[in-house]
Amino acid sequence: MEPGLSGKDLDIQVDSRESMEPGLSGKDQVIQVGARESMEPGLSGKDQVIQVGARESMEPGLSGKDQVIQVGARESMEPGLSGKDQVIQVGARKSMEPRLSGKDQVIQVGARESMEPGLSGKDQVILVGARESMEPGLSGKDQVIQVGARESMEPGLSGKDQVILVGARESMEPGLSGKDQVIQVGARESMEPGLSGNDQVIQVGARESMEPGLSGKDLVIQVGARESMETGLSGKDQVIQVGARESMEPGLSGKDQVIQVGARESMEPGLSGKDLVIQVGARESMEPGLSGKDQVIQVGARESMEPGLSGKDLVIQVGARESMETGLSGKDQVIQVGARESMEPGLSGKDQVIQVGARESMEPGLSGKDLDIQVGVRESMEPGLSGKDQVILAGARESMEPGLSGKDQVIQR
Repeated sequence: MEPGLSGKDLDIQVDSRESMEPGLSGKDQVIQVGARESMEPGLSGKDQVIQVGARESMEPGLSGKDQVIQVGARESMEPGLSGKDQVIQVGARKSMEPRLSGKDQVIQVGARESMEPGLSGKDQVILVGARESMEPGLSGKDQVIQVGARESMEPGLSGKDQVILVGARESMEPGLSGKDQVIQVGARESMEPGLSGNDQVIQVGARESMEPGLSGKDLVIQVGARESMETGLSGKDQVIQVGARESMEPGLSGKDQVIQVGARESMEPGLSGKDLVIQVGARESMEPGLSGKDQVIQVGARESMEPGLSGKDLVIQVGARESMETGLSGKDQVIQVGARESMEPGLSGKDQVIQVGARESMEPGLSGKDLDIQVGVRESMEPGLSGKDQVILAGARESMEPGLSGKDQVIQR
């Protein structure tokens, strides 16, 4: 036998493989008969066996906890990104840029596999369709504002000016400030002396009458900008998106609301607009007890969540049940989507959810850890034997002799 493992551990399961990893305690390896022969010493066996299907090889740079949250987590992840970020979305691309935070890339599953290190991931992922290759001379923020922004822009002009209008010409006159020219291709030859040229030309059709409370520059950015806007919001924010609603909540910065045209007219003042609008479909009403950031991570996040659980845990998995036991940490329950809606407060959620099939009702006299190690473990066990001994082998008899230690009986089927 392996000197690194106690005989007790090795023979717990007759079929246990002849050779095990000395870096893992036998207890962890045998929890699941099918546990792979070779595991990563960088990860605790506890984490790897949580899901039988966990890939044979995991990245030591990521905590097993993060990788196994989703069985489908890719075999190879970037050590530059926290596992937490990558697994948020199963479809996150296998290879991400270490220059970009995983948080930004996974916001949108479709984020391109390769992004420009010169641009912040935050800017690129704002729009899924952002071109794969952008000009390092321009800030990503400016380019992605409009999906259609040309792939190649003039380094002599600030990206901010060029992308305001998709149709801006690729080549402009160096004698004129790009700001003025590109705002509108057809800028009129004759302008009003009462207005600065750069305000008027932004949009040919700029309204003749503007609101004194807003700078002309802001209003004309978009021809369709509504004639009447809320003085509590800077015009700059409202006009970013033509469809921005006429009335916005003073408790939220316009910048946040208009990020997404469809942002709901009424949002909860307890949540920052930034979080809500990240996802257009974010529900109109959210729980003030949860940070918006957590809820919107997943569009399908339920409208009502338990204040006793952190939103972060609940939304990790869209399917997480609407009602969970406050006695269990959300983190444990959501590890597996199928975790039963109702769990026993006497057992730690961590133990029960290790295996989706864990029975809904377990014996409080036995630690959940022992019982659910094996899905098939019987619903009723003998309190005279330690759960550890009985569950070591799924086929362990339902009733054992109290005169014999479970340890001895299960060594041999």
